[in-house]
Amino acid sequence: MTLADPKVFMEPMLSEMLRVMKLELEQVHERIDQMESAHKRQPQNVPNLRRRERVQPREVRVEDEEPYGAGFDEEDDRDSVVGNRRHGG
Repeated sequence: MTLADPKVFMEPMLSEMLRVMKLELEQVHERIDQMESAHKRQPQNVPNLRRRERVQPREVRVEDEEPYGAGFDEEDDRDSVVGNRRHGG
């Protein structure tokens, strides 16, 4: 076996990677256990817990009404912007 043999480098690298992954997974499993135990401690008979998290419906706005009146369209808007630029406004 020579110094440049890939097994010389691969075996220690693999064992170190396995060690690190085991440590990481151990922390993940601990966190999962904490979350599960916290979930078990919460009261299970709270009715409609998710219903409170929903956004309350807003007042319905009439979409048929145009905010600038029926005769105002995009062309009028564009003309007013261009006109204001010309007159320093």
